[in-house]
Amino acid sequence: MKSLKTELLKKLSRVYGLAGLRPVQQVKTGVLSKNYILQTGKTKYFLKQYRLHVGDKVQEIHAAKDFFSKGGVPVVLPLKSKAGRTFIKHGGEVYALFPYLPFKTVANGDELNMQQLQNLGALLGRMHRLSSKQLPNIAHTNIPEWNAEHVVELKHKFTVTANQILDIIAKKKTKTKFDILAKKTLLLKLRLLNKLPKSFDVKKLGKAHFLHGDFHERNVFFGKDQNVAHVFDLEKYEVRPRALELARSVEIICFRGRYTAKNFRRAQIYVNAYRSVYPITKREVDYALRFLWYRHCCTSWVETEHYLHNDTRPDQFLAHSYNYLNYFSKHNKQFINKIWS
Repeated sequence: MKSLKTELLKKLSRVYGLAGLRPVQQVKTGVLSKNYILQTGKTKYFLKQYRLHVGDKVQEIHAAKDFFSKGGVPVVLPLKSKAGRTFIKHGGEVYALFPYLPFKTVANGDELNMQQLQNLGALLGRMHRLSSKQLPNIAHTNIPEWNAEHVVELKHKFTVTANQILDIIAKKKTKTKFDILAKKTLLLKLRLLNKLPKSFDVKKLGKAHFLHGDFHERNVFFGKDQNVAHVFDLEKYEVRPRALELARSVEIICFRGRYTAKNFRRAQIYVNAYRSVYPITKREVDYALRFLWYRHCCTSWVETEHYLHNDTRPDQFLAHSYNYLNYFSKHNKQFINKIWS
């Protein structure tokens, strides 16, 4: 909080014309976020500090928010400064000021009731449908690759990193529960590499759309009527086949590595709500589910952050990662049928 009590606060007060702006608290939600609640008088504001790797894209991110907002999606828009800009730069960082909204996010998908699940699925369908005829001129189309040369490169990079981390774990005299699970997860991924196809027809994923990029229950606020009142965090907006975002959101919102009969029923409700707004073929979703799993077999984000970058914030996702890899490796052929009704 100390860093907000000096030059940055003065600059925000001057640029936005908000005298007496002061920090109230740092926002704890968000794994990699660094955001704050500010106040002047009785009015509160939400200050977002963008991550370094998206700092140069903030204008595009805000354009993405504007695109969805104009299409009727309740996106939280940034406030404009006295000069009409929607962000400021200070000390090598990029910040944007938003209205403070007195809502709470749900902790995870288990807390969602059936109406909220339906409303989430329907909202994602609405967001995707906005670019069904024409893509906004904001981002380039990013069609994923999957050919023999690409797969060889992915396998090599992952194997090198995995072995480096496994060596670090092996040298530890006392191993934690995280160490044991990390080793188990990396060894599983190394075994699964041999099962990955050398080619994949990405055209079967369907047409590219303008996507939120990180759509799940913790990036929305629900109102008292159970409808989605606000959508936020569009930093990962992208132009890709919509089936990929639908498939990813199903895993995050409905399962998170727990494949119970109840969660499969919840997935059906979510997917059906999406399809009722914007129909999609079963084949597109099936291919997207498989493609995401193939990609996950070659990634080591959680393990890399923990062992190579000394960042333990993503540790919470390791168990989910292992359960997802293990379950889908055994049930990938039946999975689509269990979420489709």
